[in-house]
Amino acid sequence: MQLSLYSELLEKAQGCWPDWMSVIPPGKDFEGEAYRVTDYAAYFRYVKSRLELGMQNGDSNGTYPEPVPHCDVCRWFRECDAQRRGDDHLSLVAGIRRQQRNQLEEWTTDTMAKLAVLPLPLKEKPDHGSREAIERVREQARVQVQGRTEKKLVHEPLLPAVEGMGLCRLPEPSPADLFLDLEGDPFVGESGLQYLFGFAFKNAGELSYEKRWALNRDEERKGFEWLVDEIISRWKANPRTHVYHFGAYEPGALKRLMGMHATREDEVDRLLRASVLVDLHQVFKQGLRASVEEYSLKKVEPFYGFERRTPLDESRVAMRYVEHRLELGWGDEELPDSVRKVMEGYNREDCLSASGLRDWLEEERRKLVDRGTSVPRLPEKSGDPSEKLQEKLDRAAALTERLCDNIPTDPEARSEAQSGQWLLAQLLSWHRREDKRAWQEGYRLADLDDEELLDERVGLTKLRFVKRIDAGKQVPTDRYLFDPQKNNVRTGKAVYFGDEKTGEVVAIDHINGVVDIKKTKKTVAVHPPTVYMWDSPLRTDAQAGSLYRIGEWAAAKGIDAPGRYRAGRDMLLRKPPRLVGGEKLVPLASERPENTASRIVLALEDSVFAIQGPPGSGKTYTGARMICELVKRGKKIGITALSHKVIRKLLEDVVEAARDKNLAGVRCMHRNDNGEEGDRVAVAKKDNKEAWAALCSGKANVVGGTSWLWSPEPAFEAVDVLFIDEAGQMSLADVLAVSQAAKKLVLLGDPQQLERPLKGSHPDGAEKWAEDNSGGHGISIT
Repeated sequence: MQLSLYSELLEKAQGCWPDWMSVIPPGKDFEGEAYRVTDYAAYFRYVKSRLELGMQNGDSNGTYPEPVPHCDVCRWFRECDAQRRGDDHLSLVAGIRRQQRNQLEEWTTDTMAKLAVLPLPLKEKPDHGSREAIERVREQARVQVQGRTEKKLVHEPLLPAVEGMGLCRLPEPSPADLFLDLEGDPFVGESGLQYLFGFAFKNAGELSYEKRWALNRDEERKGFEWLVDEIISRWKANPRTHVYHFGAYEPGALKRLMGMHATREDEVDRLLRASVLVDLHQVFKQGLRASVEEYSLKKVEPFYGFERRTPLDESRVAMRYVEHRLELGWGDEELPDSVRKVMEGYNREDCLSASGLRDWLEEERRKLVDRGTSVPRLPEKSGDPSEKLQEKLDRAAALTERLCDNIPTDPEARSEAQSGQWLLAQLLSWHRREDKRAWQEGYRLADLDDEELLDERVGLTKLRFVKRIDAGKQVPTDRYLFDPQKNNVRTGKAVYFGDEKTGEVVAIDHINGVVDIKKTKKTVAVHPPTVYMWDSPLRTDAQAGSLYRIGEWAAAKGIDAPGRYRAGRDMLLRKPPRLVGGEKLVPLASERPENTASRIVLALEDSVFAIQGPPGSGKTYTGARMICELVKRGKKIGITALSHKVIRKLLEDVVEAARDKNLAGVRCMHRNDNGEEGDRVAVAKKDNKEAWAALCSGKANVVGGTSWLWSPEPAFEAVDVLFIDEAGQMSLADVLAVSQAAKKLVLLGDPQQLERPLKGSHPDGAEKWAEDNSGGHGISIT
């Protein structure tokens, strides 16, 4: 939209529209991405007209400067902030949400001062959200107004102390504790860069500071490894050691770095499992109420008397200097000592401030305990993985080391074979890295309080048990009431309380606040006050096992040797299709795309062939006719994709193509637990063995299923050709895992289709999707 506006302004200046507009995304070479202006002009005119109409029909007093995320970088911030303060605007209340402000304004409680004296308990029920949430922000306003009126700092504990929340998050202090802070720039390259790693620790009773700079990707990896090694060595020396930080940034960065650099993954996992990392922001926010407008480290420092020696203005200037150079390149310039000194001072003081905050929070906890208040600490955990998981980790690590042995660390110095083998090594743990992010998200949600779950719209709070509506054969279904609230919880989703699965939502009425939950055996007698929705990762042992077998073979025989898994290995090596009989990829004269594709697939030998084109170009149509030609020659065909819907569509197109060609003997089957029989498409609902048996017996010669059907070892070379539809949506790891099911692979996809978002962080190359590794060797349909 911004570029479309610039294009319109340019048209007014020069008298004609520009043909193209370009975006320069972050990256190594800053190559522009060009977009045709006319492709977006109609939508731009539509949005512009809506804006103009809205301004004409708007409030005669004009718009109000509601705070938005852009305020932090807006040049009009001071003017807007002055107006909000002059109006005593509700946005000045820490933690208040827009929805709550709207509700309070409807109640003519439109200032912080009015909110501070709003009678409790509430006389009216909010239209959205809960009474408790409104009462919480009312109490926050009260404390802020008290501090403003009395011109002093005010704070009070949030009671009762809830186990695992607030001050109960504080572990027993240890003289070996560390206080961590990282500085990073998310706009460096495609993945951002952590450019300063720092931590403080007690040394002979005094706080000392250690740091490591990282001004490029290799230095980032080394800095990350240095930091993790320091933490692990101190933790091993003293198992009561904890690492304190303020906010979610530090653990998030560690998770991302371990995946992206494929190093120190097991060590970071141990730290996370053992709860070694302690977020002081959550301790403060959940344990205390204070007279601050936001619970940031800088705002709460006056409570424990921390004074900074490095002026924040100087810090911001130095930070901009470093980040601009990191994003645009250093050229021949080196980091000036003056900038280095300021940034190190800023980072050091963040670490020291975290130490001061921890000590002050411990003192607040002690005061409560002395008054007889129970504030239990979290139990210490070992962080050790299960014996079965450790065995898997050791096995994968050993094979990764074998595959990477004697391969240069510099990608530019690798041969094609070395690059392919290195990529295979990184893919061995692809599914574990993806699953880890899902598990980490589950742990994060389990730590959130009710207000935070509401903010993320994944929770149902203030549940009240109504009745058991179905006893069930094994587990019952219970009905609960909840205050109507905006959330994304829906039927068919699993819900959890703490780290335990409560059950599955079988019905929900968001308007009237009623939900029916089918319980698990463990939670039959449990009625949780809050539940949150979370998608636990699916088991991917079959896919990981397939990758391990391919990796083991390549380590023993060579990545480019003839033999098993040749098609999948060709994909890693980005090789063109291997064709017999002198066939070429170039279409023959007057040859239709479907005939070209059929000719090529019949000549394909232990290799991979890609067919690409935009939506509606006929990829699926062509694929269906290729399958018919192969079946006519007695071949067994497999079909896979990310979703059953895509698989079923191709199966039905195969049936239609066979009908058009008057081809008898095409017998299709869909492996789907919840599938329905269709026109000449059988369904294997029982298990994978049913589908494999159908292929062996001849009951079916075209079978479709997800990667869970084609990755297990019994599916090895179960079909002659495996078709992968919408290949741009399947990860390279999943496609390689299913490649073992056939000697020949056919990829069908749109190279311009948006990629499915990844959950985890992966090394360069391992995050790619199947079509990215086809090497452009195939045919395009337009």
